[in-house]
Amino acid sequence: SGGIFGRLLIKGAAGTFPFCRHWIRKHPIFTAIILGLILTALGVYTNGQTYGTGYQVVTQALDGQAVQNDIGIMKLFATVGTYWTGIAGGIFTPSLTIGAGLGVQVAAFTDGLIDQRLLVLLCMAAFLAGATQSPVTASVIVMEMTGCQPVLIWLLICCLISSIISRQFNPKPFYHMAAGRFRQRIKKKCQKIGRKTHKNVPTSTALLPRTLCRCPDAGLDNAPLPLFPPPIFPSRLALYGNGDNTSHHSCQVRSP
Repeated sequence: SGGIFGRLLIKGAAGTFPFCRHWIRKHPIFTAIILGLILTALGVYTNGQTYGTGYQVVTQALDGQAVQNDIGIMKLFATVGTYWTGIAGGIFTPSLTIGAGLGVQVAAFTDGLIDQRLLVLLCMAAFLAGATQSPVTASVIVMEMTGCQPVLIWLLICCLISSIISRQFNPKPFYHMAAGRFRQRIKKKCQKIGRKTHKNVPTSTALLPRTLCRCPDAGLDNAPLPLFPPPIFPSRLALYGNGDNTSHHSCQVRSP
């Protein structure tokens, strides 16, 4: 489930529903409104337990108290919907809450055969490892948060299995994919800024890289100018002369 969770976050609403991709990208505000209504409905159905970080759900589950069985699935949908709106409320902490809810659901299936607290711990670490594909980090974090050093080996085993299964859905971890997309956006913005800056350059300056300076007397015949040379003023032409503002050499600028 952690791999599916990461896959949904990476694909987004437009990638998950390709039949209405054009409408979603064209109307982002209406898409956010629809997702907000869905989040409200989920909150009403779960009595507000899908709102916020979900610390109360995790605390109750770890204490062995009764928790709504489908709270894990509802919290997963709520987290994905929040992320799709473009205003992410966090991925790390909700992943722990989703894992705790799934642990309660698994404990309900076992009918008390296995301690609910143990299943909640294992599912928390496994879901976090599946979402981030960081098994060691997930197991250590859950161990430190709950003080369950005796079950560390079982946490590591569950996290490793979950991370391997998650790679079948996502070849790259979620945070790596998010960082790659952010890098691409920055690169595109820099390219746009570069094109705009090049358009605003004066024509005389923009043509300088394509000109050649012929200074027979100075021994610079057909010497190319720098890639982005400064505008040509008398003081600049003096660089090809004797150092004065008035050159004694015959310098001509011609196009190739």
